[in-house]
Amino acid sequence: MTLAAELLPRAGSGSHTGPPVWEELAAAVASGDVASRAATLITLALDRVRHSCLPEAAATMEHALTVTAIDNDADFLARIARRWTEALDQDGAEPSEELLRRVQGAFIRKPRHGLQHLEIFATADQFEHLVTVMNTATNPRIDGGDRAGADRRGIQ
Repeated sequence: MTLAAELLPRAGSGSHTGPPVWEELAAAVASGDVASRAATLITLALDRVRHSCLPEAAATMEHALTVTAIDNDADFLARIARRWTEALDQDGAEPSEELLRRVQGAFIRKPRHGLQHLEIFATADQFEHLVTVMNTATNPRIDGGDRAGADRRGIQ
């Protein structure tokens, strides 16, 4: 029943019906080549990328996953669907403000290979401020009001 909206012909105006949302997958399910569990995995993956990719890319993904579902088991199909989803929607879903607040911050981690490890999760604004401060602090052309530095260069 959950696949009906995606795989059955859509009702149009009057007595006309439109094609299913995913025509190739619908044909494979109707012929018995693709099981309902595999069809569910495919439609979920296609729904995740539908708004973040071009229709041609979604159609290519539909074809590839349908062919994969015909020849392979559901576990393999799930891995391939995840790869397609990650490739077409690399950033994933837009995070909520609450999630961003929970994960942002600066974290001191365990040193690795003799180097200190600092991990920073910042918003775009915060990142710009941090980069400005770090670039200013490490720029050798800026003496930062350090009179001793000016004296070393022979400036009075």
